[in-house]
Amino acid sequence: MEQYKTFIIHLQRATGRAAQVQDLISKAPYKTQIVDAVDGAKLPLAEVDSHYSETPILTPAYPFKLNFGEIGCFLSHRKVWQEIVDQKLDAGLIFEDDVDL
Repeated sequence: MEQYKTFIIHLQRATGRAAQVQDLISKAPYKTQIVDAVDGAKLPLAEVDSHYSETPILTPAYPFKLNFGEIGCFLSHRKVWQEIVDQKLDAGLIFEDDVDL
């Protein structure tokens, strides 16, 4: 039996999005799990440096420097990908809390 799950990435301090999260839960096609987003604004510089380098490793290089919010967003998705692996799911449907269906 295939196992799927919907994940909603939600930044805890974004209290104004609580109704949106509930709306997403009501529309999600699979069992839903809310995942606390990584708050890029609160990331210690040492942690940012452990995940991000301005030195290009791919060609062509990404043309912009990422801000802490973008790094937090990426780390939030990575956190969900790890949940999918840890829960041995076949697939996961990932939404951020500001998406509208």
